[in-house]
Amino acid sequence: MRLEFWGVRGSTPVSGNDKNKYGGNTLCACLTTSEGEQIIIDAGTGIKKLGDQLISQKGEEPLNIHLLLTHFHLDHIMGLPFFAPLYSPETTLNIYTTCSPEETEKYLSGLMAGRYFPLEFSGTPSIKIIKKISEKEFQIGGDMCLTARFIILRTV
Repeated sequence: MRLEFWGVRGSTPVSGNDKNKYGGNTLCACLTTSEGEQIIIDAGTGIKKLGDQLISQKGEEPLNIHLLLTHFHLDHIMGLPFFAPLYSPETTLNIYTTCSPEETEKYLSGLMAGRYFPLEFSGTPSIKIIKKISEKEFQIGGDMCLTARFIILRTV
């Protein structure tokens, strides 16, 4: 497996020479399994560069992408409208959240609608499959089983 971070910033993207070492994009990570399945964690602004790379390296095969959205704060979804695979009819975008598919569709449609973006979420040509997952253990793709764990640190 390989884990790459495409964005690690807080609530807003930033730029400047002092940000070059760690980058200025909001949260996005990509886990690539040994079988080549890609699980993207969150869609902060870092997802834009990741999407550009996925499209440029795409071969003849359609893209089958798994996107895990941990929650819907703006810094975790603000990059989605700029994710190039969303605009490819050769992409299947499997979206996993703890919300119902209808609720997820509502949130993402609100992000890409009317006054906020010129193209509606439902109008993008990718195939979108939205799945509700358990907050404890769930499966993504073929053989990837994930467990959510929270670590609470206490200072003395």
